[in-house]
Amino acid sequence: EDNAALGLLLLLNALGQGEVYGLDGNPLVPLLRDATNCKELLPVLYADPLLAPSAQLCDDGEYFSYTATSREGEELEVQVFYVCVGDASKPAITIMPDFPTSSIDYVELFDLLADEFYLCSIDYPGYGFSDKPRHFNYSVADAGNLLDVFIRDVAQLSRTSLMSHGIGTSSVLELFLARQSLPEPGYAIEHIFVLNSNLNRE
Repeated sequence: EDNAALGLLLLLNALGQGEVYGLDGNPLVPLLRDATNCKELLPVLYADPLLAPSAQLCDDGEYFSYTATSREGEELEVQVFYVCVGDASKPAITIMPDFPTSSIDYVELFDLLADEFYLCSIDYPGYGFSDKPRHFNYSVADAGNLLDVFIRDVAQLSRTSLMSHGIGTSSVLELFLARQSLPEPGYAIEHIFVLNSNLNRE
């Protein structure tokens, strides 16, 4: 029950198309609910044209482990989905999607910009293909820390621009402000692109 319950995202991707069924004619909801990560679902996803964008995103992406704090103050390890496309030698753009959506919003943008930029996006825990633990301490501050860990330790970017949408901008703001007190942040933020956002800090 604390693993990646993928049903909501995949059903939303097919919103307006009716119920989503597997090749055996049964609804996919139980299968999606029980999957531990999206890789387990690739054969089913690729078999359904409605879910092809989700399948390609999953296929292109990977997972990393992130240690957060639960609501009870205990350490909680979650699996976070991310995707990076394009040439890593090109200028990097790191994307923080709006909530409650995910990297799926940017698949067409990846296609348009991948020749000129190195594009990375993460699904915050609770959204997209990432884990959805019930006791995770969901907060803007933690989302900013997760973004920092991703840029520095996972993608290992020496410099990046940030693009955020909606409440994802609050996470970017938390990251930007937290870095001001660090003598050696570890990477440079070149530009910040803000889309349809409010600037709120916890």
